Parts: sequence; C-alpha cells; structure tokens
Amino acid sequence: MKGEIEKIWDNESRNGERYLGLSVDGQRYTLWEEKYFDKLQEGDVIDFEWKKSGKYMNITKINMDDEDGNFMVRKHESIIRMSCLKSASELIASSDLEPGKRADVALSFARKFEKYVKDDLEEDAPEPKKKSR
Repeated sequence: MKGEIEKIWDNESRNGERYLGLSVDGQRYTLWEEKYFDKLQEGDVIDFEWKKSGKYMNITKINMDDEDGNFMVRKHESIIRMSCLKSASELIASSDLEPGKRADVALSFARKFEKYVKDDLEEDAPEPKKKSR
C-alpha cells in the first residue's frame, strides 16, 4: 500500500515500549520497528505493509528504495535538481536567446550546478571509521 504521511507522533505502550503513531492518507497506523523512526518525516510518500492487531493497524514493513533503507534518496535528488534548475533559469532569465535555446542553456547550467553540489556533498561526507584490531 502506498500513502503520504500526514502526521507522526511519539507514543509509549503501557509497559514503556516506544512506538510511533502515523496518519497516512487519513488512516491511523502504529509503527513499532525503531529502525524506521529516524527515517520518516511528515510529507513522505511510503510504500508499506500492515496487519490488523485488535483495533490497531500495525505497519509491519516499509519497502525501501535501497538495501541501506534510503527511501528518501529520490526525494532529495529531486529537490537538488529543482534548486539547480531554478538557479540556472534565474541566471539566464534576461538573456536575448530564443526560448528553445534559453531552455537548453538553462539545462546545461543546471547540470553543472548539480554536479558541483553533489561533488561537494560527497567531499563533505565523513570518512568511514576504520575498525581497530
């Protein structure tokens, strides 16, 4: 099932176990697997499976985009690309180029900006820690 997370709230069971409450497309669900807690945000569209348990609908699995659990990668990539395209468009907005050529130039600049941003992000990424023996 696919849906957009409208609201997320922290909850605690009677025995003190933490879980999340989620409102997805107007329906309330519970999520008990902590590995997902820090990866979800309101507005995310998720693909998930759920199971009824008494009066509750428990999310049992969230299908990730990759093996590392990065289902938001595509969303962040789109944000970066749109930002670069906006910047490129603003840069050439007052040029005398015909509209078709202006679009080509804007896309060319946007690709350069995107490469710059992504390369910079990779350079800023922390080095993996080496295991001590």
